[in-house]
Amino acid sequence: MSQTIIEKVIDQAVRNLASAGCQFAVITPDGRKLGELNVDQPKKRRRVNSFVETGYQARILEMNIGDVAVFDPEGHDIEAFRKVIIAHAGYCFGPGNATSHINGDKIELLRLA
Repeated sequence: MSQTIIEKVIDQAVRNLASAGCQFAVITPDGRKLGELNVDQPKKRRRVNSFVETGYQARILEMNIGDVAVFDPEGHDIEAFRKVIIAHAGYCFGPGNATSHINGDKIELLRLA
């Protein structure tokens, strides 16, 4: 089986590091770990790009004290979406004036003040 140019460069770097007596860890583009150094895989950043387009901002702005709004993340990562919702609520109402909760596959937002 023929190696790609990327695989060749990675293999050469691994051989050079090993021959120099280095401790190392290399995570290849396909997710393989090479080397004996223990490292955590980098966390993938989870983004919610379409928040402005969803109309959720307007729903948050319309909330009165004691109101509960339920949001559907619509395919977004639910925890990342909850963070966007509570951050926007904090911006609108002030820090600590709203709280959020994940209930099943929905996010509940309660305006406190």
